[in-house]
Amino acid sequence: MYLLGRFKFSTPITYLLLSFFFLFFSASSAYNITDVLSKYPDFSTFNDYLTKTRVCNQINEHRILTVLAVNNVAMSSLDGKSVDVINKVIRIHVFLDYLTLNRFKSLPTSQTTQVTTLLESPDQQRYLNITNGDSVSIVSAAGSAKVELVRDISPDEIYMTSVVQVSNVIMPSSLSISPLPSPSSPSPSPSPSPSPSPSSSPSPSPSPSSAPSPSPSRSPPPSSSSGPYDITNVLNDNSNFNLFSTYLTQTQVANQINERKTMTIFVVNNGAMASLVDKPMEIKRKVLSLHVLMDYYTVQSFHNLPSAQSIRINTLYQVTDNPSGQLGFVNVTNGNSISVVAAAGSDQATVVRDVSDYKTNYISVVQISNLLLPSELTAPSSNPGKSRSATPVKAPSSSIAAAPKLGDALARSPTAAAPAPHSSARASTNSLITIIFVSALSLTSVMLI
Repeated sequence: MYLLGRFKFSTPITYLLLSFFFLFFSASSAYNITDVLSKYPDFSTFNDYLTKTRVCNQINEHRILTVLAVNNVAMSSLDGKSVDVINKVIRIHVFLDYLTLNRFKSLPTSQTTQVTTLLESPDQQRYLNITNGDSVSIVSAAGSAKVELVRDISPDEIYMTSVVQVSNVIMPSSLSISPLPSPSSPSPSPSPSPSPSPSSSPSPSPSPSSAPSPSPSRSPPPSSSSGPYDITNVLNDNSNFNLFSTYLTQTQVANQINERKTMTIFVVNNGAMASLVDKPMEIKRKVLSLHVLMDYYTVQSFHNLPSAQSIRINTLYQVTDNPSGQLGFVNVTNGNSISVVAAAGSDQATVVRDVSDYKTNYISVVQISNLLLPSELTAPSSNPGKSRSATPVKAPSSSIAAAPKLGDALARSPTAAAPAPHSSARASTNSLITIIFVSALSLTSVMLI
C-alpha cells in the first residue's frame, strides 16, 4: 500500500513524461518514400533505384511532390544503362507538384501542362508535358515515348506527396540513344550530372540548373558555402534593399525563409517598396510571402525556361496560407526579358539581376523591377477591383507572350483544389492538441490527489 501511495503521488509527473513521449514520436515521424513503396513488391526495383541514387532523400526532405512509379517489368528497360543515365531517369519521374489520379484527370483537355522535375538540366529534359484526353499521357519535353497513368498508389495529403503508377519508364530520346556499359545495378554514389549543378553536397534539394547561357546580371552574385542561411544578413550587404529586409523581419517571413531550402526570393529596391508602406502588417506579410518562390532559380535558369510559355510557380504564400484561386502563385515568362506577374493579376515586373546565390541550401535572391501586388490581396473591401496600388518603378514595355499558361491548369480546374496546408503546420497543430490533452489529464490527476 505504501508503494502504491508513492506511485499515486507521482502520477502527474508520469503524465507529463508521457506528454513529452508522445510529442517526441509525433515530431520524429516523417514521410519515407522507401517505406511507402516497400508495401508494394511490384515496385521493388524502382524503390531500389530511389535508394541507390539517393533520390529518396530529396523526396523525403521536401513537400508538394508527385512520384511516377514504374513496376519491375517496365524497369527492365534500364538494364545496361550507365549510372549517370539511371540517376537522371529516376529524377525525371519526380516532379514538383502534388497530383493524384483525379487531379490529373481534372486538367484542361485543350492544352498541355508542363511540370518541373528533380532533374538538374539546362534544357527541356527537366520538364514533363502532361496531356489530358481519353487517358492521361505524359512525355518528356525533350522528346520520349508516351506513357500513361495507371493508378494511384499512395496519395498523402498530410505530406502533400503523391505516388502514381505510370505504364512505362519515361526515357528522353537524348538519354536512350547513348546507353553506356555499367554494372547491373547502380552504385550507392551516383555520378553527378554533366550539366551544371548548383551544389556538390550529398542528397541536395531539387533545383533548376544554372546553364551557361548569357545572363543580364551585371556582376557575379556572392555565393555562400557554409554557416546557416540568414536572408537579412544577405540583404544587409545592399542598402537598396533595407526596407524589404526590414519588412521581412517585422512580418517574420525572414524566419520562414531561413528555416527552409530550395527557394528564390524576389526583392525590390527601397523606391519600389513605397506602395506597401501604408499597408497593414498582415498585408505586408502576404505580399512578401508571394515574393518567395518554392523553387531555386537564378537569372540564367529563368532564361532556360521554355520561351513564349507562362510557367506557374508555387510561392511561400500558397504553402503557408492556402489562399483561394490563384493568389498563391506567380507566372514567369521567358522572352526578350523575364517577365513576372502574380497569377491572380498584378502589374508586370521584370527580372533585373542576381543579388545572391547560396548554393548550399539552393536559395537565390533575384531583384525584380517592382512589387507584385494582386488587387484581390491588397484591397480593404470585397470589391478589390479599384484598389491596386501603383508601383513607382515601371517594368519595361515587353509584354507577356500569348502562349497558353500551362502552369495555371490546376488552379483553373474546379475539382483541383489548391494544395492543403503545409505538413509542418499540421504537425504543430497536432502537437498543440496533444499538449492540451495531456496537460488536462495531468491537472485532473492532481485534483484527484
